[in-house]
Amino acid sequence: MKTGFSFGGFFGMDLHRYFRLQLDGQFVQKGAKFSEGGEEIKAKVSYFEFLLPLTLTIPTEGTVTPRLYAGPALGFESSCKLSGEEGGVSVDVDCSTAGVQSKSTDFGIFFGGGLDLAAGPGEIMFDVLYNLGLSNVNDTPGATQYELKNRNIQVLVGYAFLFGGM
Repeated sequence: MKTGFSFGGFFGMDLHRYFRLQLDGQFVQKGAKFSEGGEEIKAKVSYFEFLLPLTLTIPTEGTVTPRLYAGPALGFESSCKLSGEEGGVSVDVDCSTAGVQSKSTDFGIFFGGGLDLAAGPGEIMFDVLYNLGLSNVNDTPGATQYELKNRNIQVLVGYAFLFGGM
């Protein structure tokens, strides 16, 4: 597991009072820690990711609105780095320099939930999202028996500007 950050934006369209379809775009950092030959290695992989959530809005009285959502995710790798320590010396290299190859695209599904709090002309959003990678992103020749799939949990805070409405 690796702690990273993400940022992005979205456009949404209400399909019904309870349902919304969105297109999200984000930059997200993913990664992992693993041991190789007694040394701990950290993989840091960044993606430009597009998500297509179908959102169920749960109507309430007041200014707080809960939401549940799910959908497909498609990510395009922007960088891949490995870091570790060998003999007291820190090493930080690109994956390709270390002979590690990863697939440039990642496909997955995600689901999550959140709360919207009415604030001014929009809403403050609090979300938790789990992204389950379905693609084996390991593309290293001679090491394809090792299946690597991305999975991440995101805790998101944002502000949504609302336009139009039903």
